[in-house]
Amino acid sequence: MIKASAIRQRYIDYFISKGHKFQESASLVPPDPTLLLTIAGMVPFKPYFLGKKEAPYSKATSCQKCIRTNDLNNVGKTPRHHTFFEMLGNFSFGDYFKKDAISFAWEFLTKELGLNKDKLYISVFKDDEEAANLWKSETGISDDRISRLGAEHNFWEAGPTGPCGPCSEIYYDTGEDENCPEKTKCAPGCDCNRFLEIWNLVFMQYNKNDKGELSPLPKKNIDTGMGLERISTVIQNVKSNFETDLFTPIIDKINELATTQNRESSQVIADHIRAITFMIADNVFPGNDGRGYVLKKIMRRAILHGKQLGITNHFLTILADLVIKEYGSFYKELEQNKKMIHEIIATEEANFSKTLEYGLELIKEVIAEHNAISGEHAFKLFDTYGFPLELTQDLARKNNVKLDVVGFEKLMEQQKERSRENSTFYKEGEKPIGGEAIIAKDEKDKIEMARNHSATHLLQDALKKVMGKHIAQAGSMVSPERLRFDFTTPKGLTDEQIEEIERLVNEAILENHLVDFCTLSLQEALDSGAVALFTEKYGDEVRVVTMGDSKELCGGTHVERTGDIGLFKIISEASISSGVRRIEALTGTYAFDYLNNNLKVVRNISAKYKTSAEQLEQKIEDIQSELDELKKTNAKMAENILTEQVISSKESETITFGALTAFISKIDIIEELKVDLKTIADKVQEKTNGIVCIFIHNTKTNKIQIIVKSTPGIPVNLFNAGNLVKEVTPIINGKGGGRPDLAQGSGEDSSMLPKAIEKAVTYLKFTLGSSVC
Repeated sequence: MIKASAIRQRYIDYFISKGHKFQESASLVPPDPTLLLTIAGMVPFKPYFLGKKEAPYSKATSCQKCIRTNDLNNVGKTPRHHTFFEMLGNFSFGDYFKKDAISFAWEFLTKELGLNKDKLYISVFKDDEEAANLWKSETGISDDRISRLGAEHNFWEAGPTGPCGPCSEIYYDTGEDENCPEKTKCAPGCDCNRFLEIWNLVFMQYNKNDKGELSPLPKKNIDTGMGLERISTVIQNVKSNFETDLFTPIIDKINELATTQNRESSQVIADHIRAITFMIADNVFPGNDGRGYVLKKIMRRAILHGKQLGITNHFLTILADLVIKEYGSFYKELEQNKKMIHEIIATEEANFSKTLEYGLELIKEVIAEHNAISGEHAFKLFDTYGFPLELTQDLARKNNVKLDVVGFEKLMEQQKERSRENSTFYKEGEKPIGGEAIIAKDEKDKIEMARNHSATHLLQDALKKVMGKHIAQAGSMVSPERLRFDFTTPKGLTDEQIEEIERLVNEAILENHLVDFCTLSLQEALDSGAVALFTEKYGDEVRVVTMGDSKELCGGTHVERTGDIGLFKIISEASISSGVRRIEALTGTYAFDYLNNNLKVVRNISAKYKTSAEQLEQKIEDIQSELDELKKTNAKMAENILTEQVISSKESETITFGALTAFISKIDIIEELKVDLKTIADKVQEKTNGIVCIFIHNTKTNKIQIIVKSTPGIPVNLFNAGNLVKEVTPIINGKGGGRPDLAQGSGEDSSMLPKAIEKAVTYLKFTLGSSVC
């Protein structure tokens, strides 16, 4: 059997031998802001196809990692749907066109891989007779094995706009499908499973604008794509991609961990763990929008399917290690980022596992009561328990009930609208009611918001400098009073990093850079290094805002010079979800007031303790040390007093069983215990020399604590302290347990304390009495 890794290498070697330049896979995070994730092998080469950049070579080959989630519900159900896949490709930038593309593909499949020519079928765009004739002349394939199909099959587009063109697909005949409704007419394009598309040759010759109009590209190009998973299925002679060696080690481990077998769930997890591992390696972290939301969605989907297989422990990191082992030699970033991959997966799995049980219970209750899932319940699952809608849809299908998606979407839109209203202070063009004072306040608010907005640009630039280029904006909010900036990163910031970020921002403010605005085409802006927000949809022309080293695409209101911001101060940094952190900060007079108020507090405390501000920290440490010593002294005194109270209590009783003694005592206290019960039991035991069983009733809270300790010489088979606590605590509506020689418990029902003591005495008499008889 030829391994998938060998097929990948054969492909690369073949096209290198044909003069193609090998290009390593680009990141799953594309530089093109119109795309959320890299969805095809041509994405990294898009500027060359458009003629925006001159290609450094005329032809290239690659194995590009890709993510698509447009058909998520079919993943795991069918043999060939995936979120993550590898796309083998060869590309020409004005070098060769249809003839050579067809010849290369045919030679590689039939000679390099040794596929049976009679098993190969072709489809072409219905108007592309040139391609049909080339297939016949270059390969000798007969006309009856060429299908002419419409644009939905054989006209390729990378997105709503951009490079496109007619394409020609190569299919492998897997044998007659018994379920095909038209067996005699079955051909490529049929909905049955007989013909497997393995390679798509795109004749890239047009550009599509936002009006849907086609115009010729500067050069005629070739873009091909062959899924490694699909060609491996053919070469390894199996029925499903999941039966290839790309998946079988992962599925074997899943089945080993599972207590229940379910092929669909195993395949979903096996698919998703590849996407999860590769996305994190490319600095995508779970979040609430954009590509972060895609990652969170598939991670939670994988965890849910693990639950359905009876896997109770955290398992995704175990599977991620298999992915790293299988792919790490070709994709070096996996091994390099192994620690980060582990941390992100472990954190998200732990976070979601906490709420998964509650969410599943809610769904069970809803289905049992309504036999459907309403929009309100779906929204609650999303808003409260973090269930993506797709996860709830999975559960609805599994339970064969309807889900009100429209109702869910209405509630989501209402939430977004509330958020927009909360961040909007007035509408452009309105004179607000309230006279000149209100007008003045509005003008002041405008200035403060501009300060905060410009500061977010400087903050993002500083974050990238300190934390790394992988930092990406995940959300922001500016108000007159403060700013908030959410960003993706696997770890929190250290105090030193926060200080450095503050220093860089304030340095840029002091340098008083002019805030420059210019309008460029989207591609020119990106080529200039401007930072784009991947959740935004940009037009053909964009505004670029530059201030010092910061350069971003932005249409908002800013200050004229960075010095107008005045001052920048971070007041908090925290996690808001796995892989997403939030910084809150102040600028201008609000930052000044914040620092002034804090300084006032320092001055007041310094005056109170008669020390300077510089010596205040040491003074507080000295006071804390004294306090700690006093606490230790008080604890010892309390232990001695409580020990004497226990021994001298009127309700204490010593029972003798031959050479053994048992001391049972009950005391009332007013305050919460601030001592170690074990220490009390030790002290009492020193004086009574036997088994100690102490009940302590707190008259203020009406709670009861119990501790039982036996001397080291008593064998486990004669007496077990843990068993005694387990017998007694249910009587007082509590619980407890412990070791045979030491156990503790507590309870809420003080009215049952006499019965609990009676039970303890009975237990001791029964166990110790029988042992000496």
